[in-house]
Amino acid sequence: TWQYENVEDLTVAMLWHIQRSLASDKVMRGKPTVTSVLSKLKNVATTVAVAGAKMGTKAFMGVDAVELAQEAFNPGGESDQSPLTMSSPYLQCELQESVATQLAQVGEELLKDGEFDMIVVPVDDMDRCSPENGVRLLFALKHLLKSEHFRFLVAVDREGLARFLSYHYGKAMSVIEATWFLEKVFDDWVELPPPLTGEMMQSIARGSYLGDTDG
Repeated sequence: TWQYENVEDLTVAMLWHIQRSLASDKVMRGKPTVTSVLSKLKNVATTVAVAGAKMGTKAFMGVDAVELAQEAFNPGGESDQSPLTMSSPYLQCELQESVATQLAQVGEELLKDGEFDMIVVPVDDMDRCSPENGVRLLFALKHLLKSEHFRFLVAVDREGLARFLSYHYGKAMSVIEATWFLEKVFDDWVELPPPLTGEMMQSIARGSYLGDTDG
């Protein structure tokens, strides 16, 4: 996630990365449903982008926001639902529900042949992003991208993420309280042991320690 820090919405960047991975996967390329899956995943990203953009008369990436929201919520124009407008008080809620529905359709198509039980998406470096982007992505994983077909495996410094939340909520939440809050956000935690200094130094001496390759 950190490498896409300059992207307006990290959730969209993550969905793009998932789509790129599926498109380049040899097994997926051989499936007849791959085109449909990629198209649906792109619709999910479009909906997320519109939901996250400031509403009103603002255009998103050069496209009229009303038109983009309509296409995202109702791809193909096949539904009998009432047209969306930027003035609708329920627009954000409708877009969020649309994300959940479309993501469920993506998961169903990916898993319908029974070859896999679920899709696991690794998320790394969230604690290296800006506090605003880190918290926004955290809430997106918890509430926006919830799906029984997807599991997000987040590798993160818990204390660093707690500081993000404390920064986000200000005096209303201390770092300790933010740590407790995170217990409710993630279903499970697995603590990794710290690297042993002696073994790490020996690996460096042998030239086999990879460490952090992000620079």
